[in-house]
Amino acid sequence: FDYPPELREDLQIYRRLDPTGPHMTAFLETVPKDRQRTVDFIVGLNAKVSQTVNYVIRMEPGVQTPEETFEKGTGSCR
Repeated sequence: FDYPPELREDLQIYRRLDPTGPHMTAFLETVPKDRQRTVDFIVGLNAKVSQTVNYVIRMEPGVQTPEETFEKGTGSCR
């Protein structure tokens, strides 16, 4: 995607690639790589995340990395 210059700074945190740890790598290896419609892929990916990660309500401040989420098997929306 090519975002307008005035949005790039605000969006840069979401476009940064963090290193992939062993738990995230293991999860990604289970994601089907076959060609399919984008919507079908996203629906399947969401279902797989939902089956793998239990939703919890956390009162602690801050966010977890994807690696921490897959290592713990729990996560919350932030």
